[in-house]
Amino acid sequence: MVQVTARPGQGLDGALDELVGLVSGRLRSIQSLRESGLTVRIDLSGQVDGRARVPVSPHSLSRVAALALPLSFTTRAVPSERSEEAWD
Repeated sequence: MVQVTARPGQGLDGALDELVGLVSGRLRSIQSLRESGLTVRIDLSGQVDGRARVPVSPHSLSRVAALALPLSFTTRAVPSERSEEAWD
């Protein structure tokens, strides 16, 4: 497992750049794992405030896409106190 935790002020793009730097040096090993039948993926996870937006630059996404690994986003959101709808 390779884990990167964004530091204050680093933002998602900075954390992605750090992650790409760590993973790109291990692509041959990762490809060997995939060929042996294992699933290798990148999962971005974190918590956001209700209705918050977390921008990701096209540059960062293209760097992740160049790794040719599946990418998923998992977020936990604090429900808005004003909301009456669970899905809001």
